[in-house]
Amino acid sequence: MLVALGLLITYGLYESGALKGIAEKFGGTTAEQWFVKPEVPEEVVPPVEEEVKEKVEEKKPEAPPACPTEGFTAPPLKLTIVDALNPKQGVSGIRVEALKPDEKPWDPYRQVLDYGDSDSDGVVTFDGGVLKIHRKYAFAIRGDTTVYDKLVELKTPCVPEGWAERPYSFDDRIMVYRVGSFDDISDDADNILTCTDSGYSVLNVTANTGIQQVSFDITIKIPDTDAGKAIKMPVVVLRSPEGFELEPGDILHVYFIRKTGSDLGIPPSDLVGYITGGTPIEITTRTQEIEDKEVINYMTSADSAVYTVLVQYDADNIDPSDDKLQIVLDDLGEYQGKDIVTRSTKATPQTLTIQWCE
Repeated sequence: MLVALGLLITYGLYESGALKGIAEKFGGTTAEQWFVKPEVPEEVVPPVEEEVKEKVEEKKPEAPPACPTEGFTAPPLKLTIVDALNPKQGVSGIRVEALKPDEKPWDPYRQVLDYGDSDSDGVVTFDGGVLKIHRKYAFAIRGDTTVYDKLVELKTPCVPEGWAERPYSFDDRIMVYRVGSFDDISDDADNILTCTDSGYSVLNVTANTGIQQVSFDITIKIPDTDAGKAIKMPVVVLRSPEGFELEPGDILHVYFIRKTGSDLGIPPSDLVGYITGGTPIEITTRTQEIEDKEVINYMTSADSAVYTVLVQYDADNIDPSDDKLQIVLDDLGEYQGKDIVTRSTKATPQTLTIQWCE
């Protein structure tokens, strides 16, 4: 301790100049040769960081819910079914089912949440106490034979608070089409053309060999008695009835030539390729709707036409006992098509049969 204290005192005298001369006298030129200057650590100054200003956003007040009563049990809900061709007229006696949006309406084991039948004003009331407010449901209109089916997805309306149990109505009305019928397809009494009918002796394949052709008129329209009704997705189908299938090469060409009336969109080109598999020929109409992103034709009394049909065939290949050709008018997009909900056929098809003989 005494040695250390002496060194410090001596260093202090040197720094003050008192011992400087002595140091130089003994050959020292600097104090570093005599003394080790204690190191003084430099002050560590932390880097200056930029001040970060936190942006404090003003907390916006939360928007009120779109429907304060959402999810609550709905009071009795009313949905109106009207005639699409006469929207002021309600359609009575129609069963409507409320389903989950992903439920298959034709499934016999479907889960029906609620249902009702339309009254004389077309109003259906869902009062089962199952539906919730402001929720989406599928509503299946089961038209049976009266109207065409329809499947729509609707969100139940927002019911004001304190509405209690009073009925509440959907804003939307559901428009449905009454099922119409086809007028007689031809003037023939039984709609069977054969070689014994006047003007059709060419159908006798014994008397007429080689390439032959027959022509006749067909009518495509709704009868006047069905004014105000419609045919959904009308089609023309060229087919052979079961057990009387035509073979390739029997029929060579088929043409439909519009004679009078509306252009129903039937191609003027050769239609012989439509016979295979009974591929339907779509009839386009003036009344159309978009259903599930698909254009749906509805034939009404505004759509009617007479077409001349020309059929060319090889009489040598026709077997009268095994071969027949039918021209069929049907609805729902194909021969014996099924509707979307009930999976039932609707309009009765009109059929004209060509029957060869010998």
